[in-house]
Amino acid sequence: MKACKRGHIEEKDQHGKCRSCAREFNREYRKTEKYRAYRAEYIKRKAFIDARNKTERKQYMKAYSVTPSARIAQVHYRLKRKYGITLKVWQKMLDDQNQACLICRVKFDLQARRIDPCVDHCHSTGLVRGLICRLCNLGLGNFRDSPEALRRAADYIESQREGSL
Repeated sequence: MKACKRGHIEEKDQHGKCRSCAREFNREYRKTEKYRAYRAEYIKRKAFIDARNKTERKQYMKAYSVTPSARIAQVHYRLKRKYGITLKVWQKMLDDQNQACLICRVKFDLQARRIDPCVDHCHSTGLVRGLICRLCNLGLGNFRDSPEALRRAADYIESQREGSL
């Protein structure tokens, strides 16, 4: 290896310059006013491009996510990823349950999306149990899927109806 003009004995970089010399040049260049002006302009331009891309991305996602085919694709992806079931299996479960929640028997309203079915599954085994409404799903979650806690809650509510504890 040859020494560079400044006496460094190092490999050359991709541009044919000594790496130490290139580092020194970059350190000095970053202290110049020219670099600071360039950097400020770059940051402004990048912020503008990022903001424009963000609004365009939001508009695209808003338009894409409201189409029925997009909604079906999202549901299919989520079902497969989270629960390992397909949209056909989900639809069969829905039909077997007469389009109603297994717990409270309220009918699902898929068109208005007011009452969407939630996939109920066992957290320890991961097995899908059925489709229930969001309120029942939250209730089961709050009772930590414990049958004993649910029985005690049912006993409590029944005892309050009778007027005795």
